[in-house]
Amino acid sequence: MKKLPLLFAVAFMLQFVALSQSCLPEGITFTTQEQIDNFQTNYPGCTVIEGGVEINGDSITNLRGLNVLTSIQGKLAVWSSDSLKNLLGLDNLTSVGESLFIGNYLQGANHSLESLTGLESLTNVGGVFLIFYNPVLPSLNGLENLKYVGRDFYIWDNVSLTSITALENLESVGGEVWIRWNSYLQSISALRNIDPNTISDLIIEWNYSLSICEAKSICDYLVNPNGIVDIHDNATGCKNVEEIEDACESAGIEDQYTEPPISIYPNPAKNELFVSTKSGIIIKEIRIYNQTGQTVLNKKEFARTIDISMLKPGLYIIEVSSDELMIREKLVVR
Repeated sequence: MKKLPLLFAVAFMLQFVALSQSCLPEGITFTTQEQIDNFQTNYPGCTVIEGGVEINGDSITNLRGLNVLTSIQGKLAVWSSDSLKNLLGLDNLTSVGESLFIGNYLQGANHSLESLTGLESLTNVGGVFLIFYNPVLPSLNGLENLKYVGRDFYIWDNVSLTSITALENLESVGGEVWIRWNSYLQSISALRNIDPNTISDLIIEWNYSLSICEAKSICDYLVNPNGIVDIHDNATGCKNVEEIEDACESAGIEDQYTEPPISIYPNPAKNELFVSTKSGIIIKEIRIYNQTGQTVLNKKEFARTIDISMLKPGLYIIEVSSDELMIREKLVVR
């Protein structure tokens, strides 16, 4: 009789493993509603797709059959749909390891997509972030918890888009920022929390209603740009660099740019990292996360040098905490 609890425990563990596993290393393309509806039957226990996911079919009306997915390690592309109105069904998705594409000229528009509701759990996109050619999409609501984008950031040609306030929690991008051809967008102040050091090029153009560009991240970037700056053909207040700089100064934002109290270098890195702090700051903990949000390194006893030789090449997020503050940055390991 004493063996029964052990047998039950083993059976439970085996059931848990069976119900939570990765699958589809080559990815999957959904072109019909039937394929969406039958996903859990055809791939029982699959919660993590190792490859990419493409949703591309005019008959697809909902994504509820995908509500078990927690992570897509490849890209997620949603495009060319005449029937899909929202992204409900992706509610448990926390990370996309590569790029997120919603809409694309080459593949076709999402003619009925009215909301990004369904992406509320998404915190991390490891590659390019592209919201492109969604003609009836009025806002980016659903992306309120997005914090990290690993590569270029594009919001292009969404002719009904009036608000991007859902992006207020975005902290880091890994390349270019393009805001282009969004005719009714009036403000990009929601981008204020992006670390300007993570932006390479900045392009803001042909947004004919855009008059509020003095987000702190934009103001700080213009003080010390890392690459190309191209700003033109927006509304008064955002027509050019000089107008934005004047708006930043009037708002008292320009003077807020300071050197970070904690510095992490080199980046990209190979075998080791160095962390330096301003006087008086005591680091309590250092964590490094992979693209799926898993902790791959955790140090609570701080030394100036951190050994990262065990990490595979790729993109990570490093988080450094003290009693006074916490910073997060993109980390590239070679």
